[in-house]
Amino acid sequence: MLVTDLPDDALGGDVLAVLARQRLFAVEPWEAVKSHYGVTVLDPAVVRRRWMAEALLAAVPPDGRAEPVPSGVLDLAAAWTIVLRATLGFTDGPPDLPGLLAWALGENPRPQLGRLPPELRNELPALLREHAGAAGPLILACIDRGHGALALPIGLVAGVLFDPALGEAPEAERTAARDAAVRLESHVGASPLTADVARAWAGAAETELRRLLARDETRGRSVLDAADHLLEQLHGGAVAHRSALLPAGFEARLRALSAEVSAAVASEPVALPAGLERALHDLASHEAARRRDHCVRVATMAARLVRWMTVPPPRPPATFTEGALRYASEGGFVDWALAELRRGDPTTEVAAAWAALAAKVRARRETENRLAAPLLGGWAPGPAETAAVLGIEQVLEGVVVPLAAAAPVLLLVVDGMSMAVFRELLADLVLEGWVERAPQSGSRRPAVAALPTVTECSRASLLAGRLCKGLAADEKAAFAQHQGLVVASPGKMPPQLFHRADLVSPGPLGLTAAALAALGDPAQRIVAVVLNAVDDHLLKGDLLHVDWCVDTIRPLRQVLAAAQDAGRAIVVTSDHGHFIEHETTFRPAGEGERWRAAAGEPAADEVLLEGPRVASAFGGKIIAPWSEAVRFGAKRNGYHGGASLQEAVVPVAVL
Repeated sequence: MLVTDLPDDALGGDVLAVLARQRLFAVEPWEAVKSHYGVTVLDPAVVRRRWMAEALLAAVPPDGRAEPVPSGVLDLAAAWTIVLRATLGFTDGPPDLPGLLAWALGENPRPQLGRLPPELRNELPALLREHAGAAGPLILACIDRGHGALALPIGLVAGVLFDPALGEAPEAERTAARDAAVRLESHVGASPLTADVARAWAGAAETELRRLLARDETRGRSVLDAADHLLEQLHGGAVAHRSALLPAGFEARLRALSAEVSAAVASEPVALPAGLERALHDLASHEAARRRDHCVRVATMAARLVRWMTVPPPRPPATFTEGALRYASEGGFVDWALAELRRGDPTTEVAAAWAALAAKVRARRETENRLAAPLLGGWAPGPAETAAVLGIEQVLEGVVVPLAAAAPVLLLVVDGMSMAVFRELLADLVLEGWVERAPQSGSRRPAVAALPTVTECSRASLLAGRLCKGLAADEKAAFAQHQGLVVASPGKMPPQLFHRADLVSPGPLGLTAAALAALGDPAQRIVAVVLNAVDDHLLKGDLLHVDWCVDTIRPLRQVLAAAQDAGRAIVVTSDHGHFIEHETTFRPAGEGERWRAAAGEPAADEVLLEGPRVASAFGGKIIAPWSEAVRFGAKRNGYHGGASLQEAVVPVAVL
């Protein structure tokens, strides 16, 4: 037997003479196909494509063991599946549109096309049109032109330029989209890109992008960046906001929201812009919102502040109790939102909008402080059992002692925690499963710090249950001897107080053995813990934005877990509040960072505070600024000691 690819006339007569019938016999490829694939029936549609027999034989593995065709019938679909798997790597036959886009992103799709037999290459566009729609041949053209890596970004951009909602858009936006769509055609060949084809391509591109992001987020981000770059090349920035996927769409939506905020701030009085809620919804619904949640959080807070500014301020408070209740129920949220605006934004126009809004909000907050401060000095709390607002010295008798009659109690003192920080922390505690228990009056009762609003006065007064001044050792002794706490504690287990030194351990549990034992023993009726994270942050931390949650206050999670195991109710409070540095003016006049001796007349932004709630060590009276714009000490990240509502009003919550 002689096997050759030469024709008869190339062999010579002497060779032909020894062959059967003195000629070569052509191999019948379809018989070989049937043999290799276990085929008994050939579909005529397959047989008509003689080139396919060669392609099927080329697809046989080197060991000659091809997978038999099910049922022995080789129809056209089965033949295409075998050939496309061997030539282009399509595992399941002709791909749908998302599958074709995924293949275009793979390695070397263009060289693979170049190696196809001419007959197969000629039939491929029609096959792709049948299975992937009219966009299939256009994606093939992209690959042929060397733009295979752009096939997916082109689809994403097409979704923006052919957005059906453009019909209702302003003329300038429609024109920009049409012009960009014309420029896009150069990437897909000579055929015009119709709206139906573009939208089908866009839908498949979005489907494949989401799969890619779930599988390989880094590569998915690179595709989004390429789509952003392409849209910029096409001069389509005017319609970027229509994309819920492209990074440029997120930035455009953020700028649109900031423009609504700027319009509100510019109006007098502040009016709620008609497009504010829609702009916020569009931003939050963008794909990038999850990854850039801090931007969405700031934008959400900006919208809340705009809404707050549209409500006319209430009448001036008649008493400090009234002012403190207003601040506790509303002002803490405002200051939390202001703290979020401090994050700013790298985009100039967005950062400017946030700054202008913050300035307007601060001006209103300054007015509230100016009206409330003169009422602070003469304020005295009512009976602890019925007072709407407690003095800091009443928290033990008015909250902790009655609660201890029903359950073991943890008094959690977060030193320096303002109402703003408390609001943020409480939101996280609720997510952790803690539930707030309101008093019988139905609303939480805030407390008012001792004066001046500094740790040595206010925390000492809180933990002693009486107005006094002292350090940690004084606090520990006074807490253990508090009559109400002692009565509420059974047997020989007096109330225990843990400061940082005897609370925090370098070990894996984060708590000392003594703290764990006390917190975990339900028979230890009353335990108090002082955490200094907030007050420490005020010293230096101006380059940090802290999200106040369970995991950012060490070792709060461990303390909460031990309390939960023991079935403790938790009283969360603070000794004083604070405000964050923002362009304060230094005035070298005080003994403290926010208070001074009562010498001379108070300045326009100060108030004279006198009476029994001012520490006797200072003669029963001091002068303190009510404005957040003044400091008497060195520049820090935040301040307390003064007469603003932010410094004087502290939370008291039972969880």
